[in-house]
Amino acid sequence: WIINSMKNFGEVISTPNIITENKGRFKDKPAILVAAGPSLNDEIENIRNIKENGLAYVFSVGSSINTLIHNDIYPDAACTYDPTVNNQKVFVKVKELGIRDIPMIFGSSVGYETLVNYPGDKYHMITSQDTVSNYYLKTDEGDRIDIVMDAPSIAVVTMQLLYILGFNPIILVGQNLAYRGKQRHSEGVFYSKEVTDAEIEKGIWVKSVNGDEILTNDGFNRMRLQMEYYIRELSGFKVINTTKGGAHIEGTTFIEMEDVVRQFLTGKVVDDNWLSINKISYNKEYMQTQAQKMDSAFKAAKKLIQEIYRILDIIEGMIRNVNFNEAEKAYGRLDRNFAKLEKNDFMKIFVLPMNRANYKILANSIDSMNEEKNPVIKGRRIVNSFKGFIELCSKDIEAIEPIYEEINYKINS
Repeated sequence: WIINSMKNFGEVISTPNIITENKGRFKDKPAILVAAGPSLNDEIENIRNIKENGLAYVFSVGSSINTLIHNDIYPDAACTYDPTVNNQKVFVKVKELGIRDIPMIFGSSVGYETLVNYPGDKYHMITSQDTVSNYYLKTDEGDRIDIVMDAPSIAVVTMQLLYILGFNPIILVGQNLAYRGKQRHSEGVFYSKEVTDAEIEKGIWVKSVNGDEILTNDGFNRMRLQMEYYIRELSGFKVINTTKGGAHIEGTTFIEMEDVVRQFLTGKVVDDNWLSINKISYNKEYMQTQAQKMDSAFKAAKKLIQEIYRILDIIEGMIRNVNFNEAEKAYGRLDRNFAKLEKNDFMKIFVLPMNRANYKILANSIDSMNEEKNPVIKGRRIVNSFKGFIELCSKDIEAIEPIYEEINYKINS
């Protein structure tokens, strides 16, 4: 997440923020959210009709872009946010074919390889895991930047985005969140594999849109629960699920796509230039001020780490020499310097989020270390725990320093 956010920062400051310029702009316009479940195959001609006649805005999420391209349909935008290195596979075909007519909306912590050489226009949304953009950026008007909350599925992230932009109803297509026989994806997803017998054995039975039971897995099930959570939280909009044979999603109404077109999509609503008014609107002076503050914090963080190493060496010597009273005083110095490190901007924005699990383990163990009655065991535990954590932080600082310099270069230029 953090390295992606750092590597993507140049793209973020040189592309429009899809939310800043468009919040609420599409009030009560219908949007089709196209996922890559097997049921997408059933709806291709319906989606073609909707797209060709501008009956609703069509957003592909994740791998569904490949099924749409496979069927010569270009969505109004392709949305992506997955932070893993594998996410770049999703857009291999778009890049190979040099398709320039599909705008990409990317989450700012998306796998950075995804953005490299993308031929179409790019727009971004800031994600909750992106501490970097949240530190450096304010709008020209000085407003807080709206973010989308990270979630287990791009469909859930995109649903938040569509809600903020005002779309209503949101119509789900191919949102199976379950297996269809041995299929897990729609046609055209060239990297998809069939569901194995072992996966079927380990499957979970959930309610389907028809009220009977359907087989799914833990990952799909978590996506469904998260989608249900956001449907509850984001009130005042309608979510229609057209996914034949998919899992039931609480808060949605299941209506077959043909009926949706008849009832809700009765005429052209799409503005063909819907993205043309976007501009880049981040405050450059604020960005530069934050960069200067961060540079000071970067230097201070390196000094604090050296000081903590020095204190830990002193404690180690005192424990060896059975000088426990002086060791107790050194623990106080260690606490004060570590508290400064925790408050340091460079650590807070870059390094501590990279080590959140180890940081939590260290924080949770401090009370039990302080309560240890045996002074030798106490000293060794403190030295080993803090030294291990500081070594992790030092290695990460060394690893991200060139990327951090890239951020400074991009801000200055």
